[in-house]
Amino acid sequence: MSNRLYIALVILMVAVVSYAAPTSSPWDHQGSELNSTVTIVPGSSPIQYTSSFTRERKMYGYNPRFMPLGVFFDKTNRPYILADVPPGNTVGSQRCSFYTGRNTTENAFIQTVDDSGNWITYSIMDIMKELYGDSADYSPAISAGYRGLKDRVFFDDGNNLHFTMRSVRPNIGSVIVYSDDDKQSWKSLCLGHLYTTVEAFDTFSDTEKGLPTICAAGANRSISLCKLAKDPSGDLRVDETSQIVDKSARFGPSHSGYLNYTLTVGDRIHFFWLDIDNQAPNEETMQYACYYDKLTGAVSKPIFLGSTHGTWYGSPPSVSADPHNGPSITVGKDKTLHVVLGGHGSQAKYTYSTDQGGSWTAPVNLPGGNAKNTYPTLITDPEGTVHLVYRASLSGANYTLAYSRKKAGQNWEDMGALIDPGNEGYSIYYHTLTVDRLGRLFLSYYYRADIMSDADKDEYRAKWPDSPDPDVLIHTHDPAMIMSDNGGDTWTIATTQDFVNGVIHDTDQINLSTLLDNMLDRSLIAEFPAVEFLCKQASSY
Repeated sequence: MSNRLYIALVILMVAVVSYAAPTSSPWDHQGSELNSTVTIVPGSSPIQYTSSFTRERKMYGYNPRFMPLGVFFDKTNRPYILADVPPGNTVGSQRCSFYTGRNTTENAFIQTVDDSGNWITYSIMDIMKELYGDSADYSPAISAGYRGLKDRVFFDDGNNLHFTMRSVRPNIGSVIVYSDDDKQSWKSLCLGHLYTTVEAFDTFSDTEKGLPTICAAGANRSISLCKLAKDPSGDLRVDETSQIVDKSARFGPSHSGYLNYTLTVGDRIHFFWLDIDNQAPNEETMQYACYYDKLTGAVSKPIFLGSTHGTWYGSPPSVSADPHNGPSITVGKDKTLHVVLGGHGSQAKYTYSTDQGGSWTAPVNLPGGNAKNTYPTLITDPEGTVHLVYRASLSGANYTLAYSRKKAGQNWEDMGALIDPGNEGYSIYYHTLTVDRLGRLFLSYYYRADIMSDADKDEYRAKWPDSPDPDVLIHTHDPAMIMSDNGGDTWTIATTQDFVNGVIHDTDQINLSTLLDNMLDRSLIAEFPAVEFLCKQASSY
């Protein structure tokens, strides 16, 4: 081979190498994640903090090999988490949880586990280089931190990975970034709106049948549906934009709870929002629903679902509604639409529709701790149980992270607290509840104590000396994640092995066939959650 040809081949090989190849995760310290186990029984034995900042890490030696933020699962049940690398981070130490309080970041990564059980990451900045060139002036803004899931990872029916972000430089607004070759290369589609939201996986929704549902919010508080299509080359394009609500609309807050604001069920895409510009009497926030019919292209008239009390703005008409309220939604096994109308430290209400959003029941109060319900997050598991996690504040100023559920065909159960901080002062959790393909529940949360005693402040200063003084600025620390694999009866702290055990490999299909053909001891199946899930699926046919 001539030197000239060799050089040409090297140049060609370099040209096709992806900038965005996966690398080892900066959080994967490869060490122990727990010193002791804990079984959380809602209500009777929640995680009980012994002081405002003596939490999971000190109590149980919790040192996750991943940043435990909101997690989503592809069709093989492999986990994906958008996360930031906070400044001052020391991987594998107590300072690994240091956070700055930023809403968006440039230095974000997509975390996932590989087939060897190691965490790997895809750099958003490297993906930007691939999309816009190594010498380009670029700056992504992506909500990959503790304050919610406005941006998220999601999947289409071909299991292709997508995520949303905002491109500040080049200034092209909201963008969908995606890969149609298993993350070997990346493409992008500019939507140009102020921001977008995308449906997350819900067990019985049709979110992943076809192209993803993209909802855009306009500067005039309008809501629009961006219908996607593929051009002949297979690239995404915006086929049509349909206005759903023309003004005064807002989704529930994105920093806590409120997983989905839209749901695709059959041929209808359902939208749920609050009226941000007009209050109902007694400072109540009005909440609505409507749907887009994919067959006709028509948008239904808005239906008033109900209103809940707000505590933020005071009395109308000089002020708008409380933006902390809003409807949280899920769809059941029988395609019933379930909606919890969230309050702001006030009574949550429940309504449902059995006719695809054509009519709704009169809202009723949810029981127990839901009398002081804020930031509800709602999801359904494969058994048809609806799960609800929210912030409750029943005893003085003690803000717990609480849990309720509604089994199929039964009434709501107030299960009680999952986390009890024991702190008599305002606090928040920045929590998100998701479900995986096996029906396991994953709850991520970022506890923040805003009102501290002098002893609290001294503990804070000693634990995070590099953070600003709490009298000046409070940073949020110590994210955590718990999971339940028994329908919410009990919960444990989630570790890497939980994610590894849940991945559905091709070998699981072979194991399933062997187990069914040879009728092996079914107690063996319990050791492999993915195989157990497939056995259940097979037995339902």
